[in-house]
Amino acid sequence: MRKILNVLLAVFIALGVCCLNTSEAYAREGFEINKHTVEMDVHEDGTILVTETMDVVFTSSTLHGIYVNIPKKYNMKWELNGQTYYKEYVFPVRKVKVLSDHNYEKEDFEEGVQIKIGDPDSFANTYETYKWQYEIVTRDLDLENRQMLFMNIVSGKWDTVTHSVDFLINMPKEFNRSKLLFDSPVGVTSESKDALSIVVTGKTISGSYNADLQPGDAITVQLSLDDDYFEFISNDKYGLSAMIISGISTIIMATAFFLFGKDDPLVESVEFHAPSGMTSAEVGVIIDGIANDGDVVSLILDWGRRGLINIVDEEESLTLVKKADLEPTARSYERVMFDKLFSNGDEVDIESLSEVFYTTIHRVEKMLDKHFDSNKRRLFTRRSVALQSAMTILSFIPIGVASFMLYYNYYYDLPLSFIWVAIDAITIVAFSSIMVYLDSKRYVHKWYTKTLLYVLSLVLFTIPVIILVFITVRTHTSIWFSFVCILFNIVVIVITRFMKKRTDYGNQVLGQVIGLRNFIIVAEEDRLQELVDENPYYFYDILPFAYALGLTDVWNDHFKKLTIQPCEWYSSRLYGNPYYMTNSLTSQMHVIERAMTSAPAPESSSGGFSSGGGSSGGFSSGGFGGSGGGGW
Repeated sequence: MRKILNVLLAVFIALGVCCLNTSEAYAREGFEINKHTVEMDVHEDGTILVTETMDVVFTSSTLHGIYVNIPKKYNMKWELNGQTYYKEYVFPVRKVKVLSDHNYEKEDFEEGVQIKIGDPDSFANTYETYKWQYEIVTRDLDLENRQMLFMNIVSGKWDTVTHSVDFLINMPKEFNRSKLLFDSPVGVTSESKDALSIVVTGKTISGSYNADLQPGDAITVQLSLDDDYFEFISNDKYGLSAMIISGISTIIMATAFFLFGKDDPLVESVEFHAPSGMTSAEVGVIIDGIANDGDVVSLILDWGRRGLINIVDEEESLTLVKKADLEPTARSYERVMFDKLFSNGDEVDIESLSEVFYTTIHRVEKMLDKHFDSNKRRLFTRRSVALQSAMTILSFIPIGVASFMLYYNYYYDLPLSFIWVAIDAITIVAFSSIMVYLDSKRYVHKWYTKTLLYVLSLVLFTIPVIILVFITVRTHTSIWFSFVCILFNIVVIVITRFMKKRTDYGNQVLGQVIGLRNFIIVAEEDRLQELVDENPYYFYDILPFAYALGLTDVWNDHFKKLTIQPCEWYSSRLYGNPYYMTNSLTSQMHVIERAMTSAPAPESSSGGFSSGGGSSGGFSSGGFGGSGGGGW
């Protein structure tokens, strides 16, 4: 008898421990679900409007409400015709709202949407009824044209017990009743069984589950349908819209180009001398439309040929020596640079200008640009300059619009859609800027520099093209829409490159400068000899302009076999052949340019960002849809 009592006592203790553990598990969650009602309105386009009502009993007085997780990403395993298929789906969740009289916050995650229902400043009542609604945008399952409704009514992701469930599914069309199945804790069935009740009336499926659902228990409906039951939303209509918008923007930009940006034909004159009344710096601006360091520094050579300075190249130093003041007719930017250069005396050691004189160079460049800002000397029309700047910034529109519309209208993910557009904008605007730059430097840069920039620009343009193709494939959109948008974008970039239009004056002086440039490149020895015979210092008269045009080496090479006068304003430690002295001069000009334009290295600083805290969550279950959650 004593043994029997001991056994019974042990059993009671074990049962008590189990009950205690179960009670503690539910107490930790702090609420139970008395009744969970789910209504699904299934539409012919595959969208499903879900309305859920939940009667909750809070067993904890410290909870503010509940949170609801609604998934949008699914990894599914299918068995078809003896083969296994693994598919990844994204069914966006939209039109999320809480219908009951409760405060709520909605937050979008990569995996789905979370609704936090309740007031953080107050605790929930013992009995609460919550009601919320959302729409799921389902897509074709890509299962050999098979269609089905495969949805979780209850996902099994509620971290508490549910005492009863009611459900109602409104289908858009008739269906085959024999293909309806339910999976629940009572097993897979097509008819009412035990706690599961199923009623089919016309296009409506209703039922209930009148027993406790533990955490992890799910109720799933599977209804196989005819291949053409759903007419899913096609992303092609958004592809067409993107193509139309891209086309309109391209037409607008092309119209602006033909009205305000198309250059008049350039007449290149034959020039053997520098343009009358122009400094070498001005010629450098005319060739590419903007003042740069080389243009300004070429004035050193220009002043030398005019007898204003000497360049003394000694063993340990390179010195500029002032010989005369600037002419009264000298440009204002020349005077600023000349006066600053010799502000401390008539001799300047080039090394002393390093990391000091660069501010003067920048000031002179601005003055030089401003010199061509007056109406009579303007090189480009104001309107074309403004339009080119605007079109460069907007040049991403065709591909950017397509990327945004295709991605957002498929995934309804606004932040990631904007990220794609931002990448498109950065890369395409950079590509367009390089194209504009290459056009301005078409007469200046060497072929290898241009080739490198073209390769870089093509790499940049490849990035948004790959992104758009990737989005097109992932969203099951016809590739032709994206192909047309890419073509539109190429047209936009081309017209943006050539948008800046020269004025009549700009065209005239450019023709003269191009004529001089062409002569410097292809000058024949006999013709040069004639010019040297007429003017023994002809080489030195053209040298500053050749420097501004980046052609000093070419100009020097033409005079290898010609006899020219030694340079009177340049003295070098190299004596003998004037050709070697001129080579030394042009070499030292690069030293002068580096010293005059070098700026001090920026001060380094360090800093950082830190982050802390965070949370993560997940969504899953047997079918698609089905909310889960807990208390907070």
